[in-house]
Amino acid sequence: MQNSLFISSSKYIKRIGALLLLVITVALAFHQFARVTGKYQDPVLYDFYDLKRNSVDVLFVGSSHVYCSINPVQLFEDKGIAGFNLAGASQPVWFSYHYIKEALKTQSPKVIVLDVYTVRVNDDAYFDSRNAQMNLLHMKPSYNKWQVLQLAEVDRRIDVFFGFPITHSRYLSLQKVDFDEESTMFLGYHYQPRIVAYEPEKVKDVRQVQETEAVTPKTEEYLRKCIELCQEKGIDLVLTNSPWPDITLDLQKRYNYIQEIADEYGIPFLNGCLYNEEIGMDYTVDSMGDGGHLNYTGATKYTRWLGDYLKQNYELPDRRDSKGYE
Repeated sequence: MQNSLFISSSKYIKRIGALLLLVITVALAFHQFARVTGKYQDPVLYDFYDLKRNSVDVLFVGSSHVYCSINPVQLFEDKGIAGFNLAGASQPVWFSYHYIKEALKTQSPKVIVLDVYTVRVNDDAYFDSRNAQMNLLHMKPSYNKWQVLQLAEVDRRIDVFFGFPITHSRYLSLQKVDFDEESTMFLGYHYQPRIVAYEPEKVKDVRQVQETEAVTPKTEEYLRKCIELCQEKGIDLVLTNSPWPDITLDLQKRYNYIQEIADEYGIPFLNGCLYNEEIGMDYTVDSMGDGGHLNYTGATKYTRWLGDYLKQNYELPDRRDSKGYE
């Protein structure tokens, strides 16, 4: 009788073990496929989540004007600054706020540089469902992600929240690059080699504009939230507007409004469009041709100028000889 019970229990244990092994195998396979299919649209958050905890000293947040204009690899090589571009295409300030909150779960940056290019948009509806999906799809499901999705114009809110209901449909369109574990970005920087001359006579000198024009209430609300969050956490915040050739006199009024907000909080606002000569911008060679983005040579100049400012004004360690930063 005892032998029979022992044999029966042994079979039961083996079945449970086989079932657990099957579950683990399926889970691992699903995880791997999720990583492969998840490299969809702009996967910068994938790279960010892979960073070692508390390894970023300067976090750059904002729109494509961050990832096209600031090269953290150059900052590291030239200044020893450990930086990362956590940016998304056409990212509104309310997304930036939640990007910062997401980043602070794993990183403790000494400085956050927030680019405010998108305050130029005077209609919040511009940031549509496609924009929300590009910015938020790869954020890990969390209360923070659920909060930001409530602010977004998004058609498939639940699908974007979990991510895989959208990315899993890519199985039939996968390419070799999807299986490459190496990052296709350089600490969040997008290399842009194309040179398309922008006619110098079209570049407006906006330094003489004194008038201000308010940004949208939602933009101002979340810009203030960004500032106050950094102050609460004891993080130095620098507002920027990367230089771009197509700025107009009217748009400069909105950046003057941002300057007033920065002055109110006693934080710097580096409006690159006011410093073209100092930076050495030459839009006949430093533009990629769309009027809004710098190419590699333009990014090299702006990164050098911004790196000098950061190094001169903040106590940032030189990580070039630090283990793990190679």
